[in-house]
Formats: sequence, C-alpha cells, structure tokens
Amino acid sequence: MGLFAAIGSFFSSIGSAICSAVSSIGSALSSFASGVGMVLATVIEKIQPIAEAIGKVANALLSGLGILRPNETIEDIGERALQARAQGITIDQFPNFDDYMKALRDIDLDEDLKRTRNPTERMLAGLGIGSLALEKKYDLPEGSMGALWLLPAANPEYFTADRLGEWIQNGRLAVNIYDYLEQKLSGEESSRFERGLSVEMTDAQKSALYDALDSAQRKVQEWAREAREQGNQTP
Repeated sequence: MGLFAAIGSFFSSIGSAICSAVSSIGSALSSFASGVGMVLATVIEKIQPIAEAIGKVANALLSGLGILRPNETIEDIGERALQARAQGITIDQFPNFDDYMKALRDIDLDEDLKRTRNPTERMLAGLGIGSLALEKKYDLPEGSMGALWLLPAANPEYFTADRLGEWIQNGRLAVNIYDYLEQKLSGEESSRFERGLSVEMTDAQKSALYDALDSAQRKVQEWAREAREQGNQTP
C-alpha cells in the first residue's frame, strides 16, 4: 500500500470509529453521525485551524442562545455524552431533551478516560448534541441543524456566531443545510433559502452573502467527496 493510500485508510478508520461512537449516544444522532458527521470528522481530524474555528463559533453561538451554561463548551458536553453512553445513559431514554441534558450534567466524569479520548470524537459528539438542542429549542426539523457547523468550517470570518444566531432566531435557517450545501435542493428551494437570508441586506451585503455561500458549497462538496472516498477505502 502506498503512503497516501495508507494515510487515507488511517483517516477512514478513525472517522468510522468516531462516527460509530457518536451514533451510539442515541438514535437521534445516527443520521448526523453517518452523514454530516463523517465530513466534519474528516475535516476536524485533518485540519486543526478549521477544528479551532468550528469550536470557537459553536461555543459562542450555543452560549449566546442559552444552550450552553457559563464556562461550558461543546467539548465538555461531548465528553459527558460519551461517558454517559458508556454508563448506559442514552438520548433515547429521555422523552424530554432537557432531562437528558440534566442527566449529562449530573454524571461524575472519569478524568482518566477523558484524557485518553480522541479530541475529534469529543468535539463531534458535542456538535451533534448542540445541533439537537437548536432543533428542540427553535422547533426546527429533525436533522436540519447538523450541517450548520460546516458553514463556519468553510468561512468562519463570514459565518460568525452572531450572524448564525440571528438567522436561527429569525427562522431563516429552517432548511436542510446539508442538502443546500451539497446542491441537492431544487433551484426554487435554494433561491428561497438565499432570499430569506438576504432580507434587509444592501446590494453589497447580498453580494458578500452569495459569495460566501458559493464558496461554502464548493468546499463542502470537496470535503464530502473526500469523506466518501475515504469511507470506501479498505484499511
């Protein structure tokens, strides 16, 4: 096996293991882990600046919207969710999502286990939980927020926590973002989504938005192809 094939297989194995662990947290995260999660895991594992950008935006957004408590991070929540799963505590056991979050905050963390955890696994679990929290709080379609984190991954300077938070609170992100980024929506659906985001924008602001969205689509499609190719490789 050549060097680059070996590297690809290595990341494929890591990505599959990470997504499997996240999926085990509960059925609500299964689709996230097997779809968007594999793309995020690939990007986070391989490109550290992007991982840092996603974490920064996610923590600011979820804190600003009251989902994370002061001094909490997505990494904290992700670690708790993974350790809770190891103790037999999953999302599926809680009809009320807030009760699940309370259970996560109440568990005693194993610090030794935490130190040996792959940081990407912890972050991906936290992003998945954060996605669910947004969907529950703003009554959004299940699975619609999973790909939200690909926007700051593609362009953290434009897709800031403040901008994403405003769009979410105003109901302007009520669409399957992954389908949009992968260009799987119809032309009318995509146009309607873009028009919704550009409400009350000047022409210059609209131009900046459309440029950022076009760039995000190109990057995400490239990452998705890479993730699929790695997923098809044999370690």
